[in-house]
Amino acid sequence: MPVLFALMCTCVCSNVARSGGLLHIACNLYVQILVGLRCEAEWGFATTAVVYAASGVGGNLASASLSPLTMAVGASGAIVGLVGARAAQLAAEWESRPLAERSAQAWQVCGWGGGL
Repeated sequence: MPVLFALMCTCVCSNVARSGGLLHIACNLYVQILVGLRCEAEWGFATTAVVYAASGVGGNLASASLSPLTMAVGASGAIVGLVGARAAQLAAEWESRPLAERSAQAWQVCGWGGGL
């Protein structure tokens, strides 16, 4: 049983690094650069890495529980986790930001306008 548990943990964690082909990995890398660089600049490497890893594992666990007979690949869950954390930060700091910055930041979170 411990071996099976270790294999399941390995699959859930390593699926973030797998891809569904060249186009899939290229699109994921592009969005990771747009989102990840902005998050890292604002939060630092450690916080961004923890949010990214936790979101990736959480996304794979959600995928496995909703569709147990298929294997998810890619970093989409991790990327969505970064976007969600950025949106939550924007919502929490909404009142303290200047009006011009609010609209620009909201557009970036909602429309991926030039990265988050």
